Amino acid sequence: YEKKSSIEAQDFGKRLHATAKRLEREYQGYGTGSKAAKARADWKTLKKALGYPASYTVEQAWTMVRRGADWYTKVAVFGSGVEPWY
Repeated sequence: YEKKSSIEAQDFGKRLHATAKRLEREYQGYGTGSKAAKARADWKTLKKALGYPASYTVEQAWTMVRRGADWYTKVAVFGSGVEPWY
């Protein structure tokens, strides 16, 4: 967690959007065969490491990344930065 200015928040939002698009391209078409098995194994390992529920899908993860990206972008459009609070 780190403080971000509005410019940094906007940049971070753009990077999150780009990451979601890249992951979608990489995993598109992984429905069957050995690539699909590897993708499912990778996702299962990542879910366990992040503490996600077993039923959490790759599509749900992409949606959450895009929502985060949208939020950072919206904050930046309003001219605000982001500061962690805990």
